[in-house]
Amino acid sequence: MENSDGIRIVQYESWPHFKSDFVQDLAGQSIMERDRFVFRGHQSADWCLTPSFDRTYSSIPLERRPKLAKELMENFTRYVGEYDPKSIRSRRIGPDEDEMWLMALAQHHGLPTRLLDWSRSPYIASYFAFTDLLISGMSCESTHVAIWAMDTTSEIWSEHCGVRLVKVPRHIDERIRNQGGLFSLSVIPLASLEDHHRSMDPASPALTKFLVPQEEAAVAIEDLHTMDIHHAQLFPGYEGCVRAARIQLAPTLAKITPARN
Repeated sequence: MENSDGIRIVQYESWPHFKSDFVQDLAGQSIMERDRFVFRGHQSADWCLTPSFDRTYSSIPLERRPKLAKELMENFTRYVGEYDPKSIRSRRIGPDEDEMWLMALAQHHGLPTRLLDWSRSPYIASYFAFTDLLISGMSCESTHVAIWAMDTTSEIWSEHCGVRLVKVPRHIDERIRNQGGLFSLSVIPLASLEDHHRSMDPASPALTKFLVPQEEAAVAIEDLHTMDIHHAQLFPGYEGCVRAARIQLAPTLAKITPARN
């Protein structure tokens, strides 16, 4: 089915059901074309594909946001250049790549940007959807997580249309490499990719939203762990080890901790 934005919605009864059917449902065949789709996970099916800048500064008029987001990045770049000039010089690989690396660096350290993280792996996207849910506690706002798929061959994802996919060279960022990461970047006055999709009205859906019950979290995380998908692998360093340990304990805690209203 499609929603009012022309986005395809597919709902599953369980995590095994999603695993067995999503490739056929997405690609119309049993084998998915390599690099055609990228994926993103949300702990709540009600959440939109809204960049952190637009969430943080939602009170600012839409038409002013692209310029202000650019100004914020310019400020960050200046301060990074003063703080760690050697790092900036050592990573120079090209104007566009430098800009994207700095923007990714800013986002991963908490600066609101108009980037959205995506992964080449639907399972890594699923992992983030379920782990965010386990750490925060079962959400009362939705009964399902969302695993988004973007068709990168659609004409609506281009610099000309104002939302494009960007890549940071994987050899200069271990986290991006381990997560199969890349980003969408919006430079137009729209708050979400759903808004962009609706305004462009592509001939066929360029976004698909898979819904999986939140109650499948423990089963999914255990399954994904056997694929070696966990925070200690995706986020090299002590921070990743800490989060991996917390996530492994989360299903046990859920059984002994009263649910939040």
